Amino acid sequence: MLILLLACFPKPEVTLGAMEPLPLVRTSNDRRWFVPLEVHGEQWVWFLDTGYAASTCDDGLVETLGLSTRGKAVVRGENGSLTASRAELPDFALGGHTVGGLSCVVRDLDRTSSIRDPDEVRVAGVLGMDVLRFFQVQLDPERAELRLHPPDTFTIEGAPLRRTFWDPRVKVAVDIGGQRVWPFLDTGTSSVYLDGERLALEPIAVRENVVMRGTGHKEQVRDIHQYREDVHFAGVPIPDVVVNGRPKGRGAEGLVGLAVVKRFVSTWDFPNGRVQLVPATANEVHTWSEWRAAARPP
Repeated sequence: MLILLLACFPKPEVTLGAMEPLPLVRTSNDRRWFVPLEVHGEQWVWFLDTGYAASTCDDGLVETLGLSTRGKAVVRGENGSLTASRAELPDFALGGHTVGGLSCVVRDLDRTSSIRDPDEVRVAGVLGMDVLRFFQVQLDPERAELRLHPPDTFTIEGAPLRRTFWDPRVKVAVDIGGQRVWPFLDTGTSSVYLDGERLALEPIAVRENVVMRGTGHKEQVRDIHQYREDVHFAGVPIPDVVVNGRPKGRGAEGLVGLAVVKRFVSTWDFPNGRVQLVPATANEVHTWSEWRAAARPP
């Protein structure tokens, strides 16, 4: 979860084309969502994370591409801060479009994030909101697809999103316990995190000595209060949601992750700040190995 970047990044340039669906997959050691890609004939995956303001490149990708790094970015996350460098990626294809001039944060993701290197495929980096914000993004767990539509492909009549001018990430309304909060949409986390104490929720359990992995140099160990509540997510009622306690951070009232997002086929109109949700009938994406075996010609 990328909380703050203390650096100025040039905006990437997106050349729009005809939308081509991208597969959503998971890895052998992570049930969150990734997108396959190919680099110099080798198979890699992007980690899909709306909780990252700026896309991030693993240092292994930068080395493979022979890119030079420059500058300094201070990254603050769940487990402290770290100093990273930057590199500009060559133009690359993404869902029928071309992304150029993407200045990505460079670091060893296996060592400084919750993303662990799987055995079967290399992790290229994190695809964040600096790229996704250009599109009307459809997350479809039924078909296990990510679809990046050009702006104004659809007219979205759904719920509003919030965003500040200095942060491309979006916040979505959650009504819980008779109160409304605006946590970040965060596909990079599996769960829902809200400040249950501040919301006066009644805990159902306490998970003790939980190892918290996220952006930063050091893992944290802490106790987490858990709650079970009926919520409205972007105006849509969802019963019996497990909420993990998380103190309210600066500018953030929590995080809403895949535990909720995967329940819907969702259209996120990032350019116009709206979201539309349709309940999904299936939400378990295949592993990368399963997808790769099915995609190979006989």
